[in-house]
Amino acid sequence: MTTTHALYAVAITLGLAATPADAQRLLRPGKYEQTMAMRQGGTTAPALKVEQCLSADDIENMAAVLVKAAPEENCTVTDLKSQADRMTFTMACTEDDEIYRSAAELRFATDAYSGTVTTTVAGKVIVTTLAARRIGVCDPR
Repeated sequence: MTTTHALYAVAITLGLAATPADAQRLLRPGKYEQTMAMRQGGTTAPALKVEQCLSADDIENMAAVLVKAAPEENCTVTDLKSQADRMTFTMACTEDDEIYRSAAELRFATDAYSGTVTTTVAGKVIVTTLAARRIGVCDPR
């Protein structure tokens, strides 16, 4: 996996699976469109948009999902702190003998969330910005 793809995977995991239980008071269930942009030095990768449905259960249990998913991705989450509208944590992931160290800060509102993930790998710093907005209800399955 290339560094860019690995970092997009980390950003998706952080942004979509990192909602603290406290945020359940803020974030509403529904379909969210998340836009991610990565910058390294003077280079910016094309923005990536993804959609995901978040149920009330998903929102209530997201912090647990993140911590549980971390070992499957060879990642360790530490220093997880959450308030009603904000969450910060650090994460270290190992892939192909490289260690990715990320520090994340996410903010939540009723129909949106945003944040910044700063990742260091092989002496390079990559900054990923996330912005998501609720775009409607989820399609029935």
